[in-house]
Amino acid sequence: MSVEAQCPACGAPIQFSIGSSMVVVCAHCQSVVARGDRRLEDLGKVAAIADTDSPLAVGQHGKYSGKPFQIAGRVQFRHEAGGTWSEWYASFPDDHWGWLAEAQGRMYLTFERKPASGTSLPMLENLHVEEHFSIPGLGQFTVSEIGQGTVIGAEGEIPYRFSPGEAFDYVDLTGQGKDFATLDYSGEEPTIYVGQEIALADLGLSKADDEPRPQEIFAVQVSCPHCGGRLELRVPDETQRVTCPYCSSLLDVTEGSLKYLAALSPGKVKPLIPLGTTGALDGVSYLVIGFLQRKVTFDHVDYFWFEYLLYAKGQGFAWLVDSDNHWNFVRSTPAGNVTINDSSTAVLDGRHFRIFQRARASVE
Repeated sequence: MSVEAQCPACGAPIQFSIGSSMVVVCAHCQSVVARGDRRLEDLGKVAAIADTDSPLAVGQHGKYSGKPFQIAGRVQFRHEAGGTWSEWYASFPDDHWGWLAEAQGRMYLTFERKPASGTSLPMLENLHVEEHFSIPGLGQFTVSEIGQGTVIGAEGEIPYRFSPGEAFDYVDLTGQGKDFATLDYSGEEPTIYVGQEIALADLGLSKADDEPRPQEIFAVQVSCPHCGGRLELRVPDETQRVTCPYCSSLLDVTEGSLKYLAALSPGKVKPLIPLGTTGALDGVSYLVIGFLQRKVTFDHVDYFWFEYLLYAKGQGFAWLVDSDNHWNFVRSTPAGNVTINDSSTAVLDGRHFRIFQRARASVE
């Protein structure tokens, strides 16, 4: 049942249009307003959502596995290593909510689940990256990431209470195929959300909601704090480092503004594929947004290779690696799909791999 009220911070009209939502963000003053037992609570102000090239928006309708839903709200988080990601909250019938995470160009739809009776979820301190374990009733998983996120922005209606600037611990898990899960440690007891990595087409968005968007990637122009030169961030919501082409300054982008880190030596190697180039691989159009020269050293001899960072809307990041004129197209794969046989061999999709070389690489 829809409930209309006034924002306790600015007096503007607000609306809880979904009966099970716990929080609404005032569109006028960005206050986080929570339902209380007797009155509304002002939990503080969040920053406005940072611009991204997301194809999703609050208010969109869609259908997943035959069930209709509406995107009711979004929270934007800062990753502890830099960069941001968004969680969209999809309201399904019967007060059922889906968590739609959007990170590095990929989407994951999960739902809160309970483990089998008598089974407790693992505690944060007991988990390690690449660890394999089973949760009765939910499946077998591999720990792919242990991290911390911080709330930096929000909009719309949210199915849980939170405070602006609040940090929380989480563990991301992968299973077989596209299976995905997250352990949330923001409460007194851990909570698990289980689902899959999905494609935008899986959401069944209506034509009005899923209108084609311009194919060019959203870019932001900023100035180098060291020399004033103009820079262009082609993936501003994901970029963590940018190098000024005019003074070779290495800049940090993770705090929302550019921060000078170090002066690099002017590049002696020019990329064979210029930055900003677009090209297609397997029918997907990629944009070249970064270039690295890397090296390893064996017996006091340096060996070099080159890596081009590629980005495609709806596909995320990939690398094109040039080593002695041998070219490889590289993307990450869920850890849950990899079986480690011993310290030197692994199996992925029925294919067997062995370690060809192990070394410590550096960015040259």
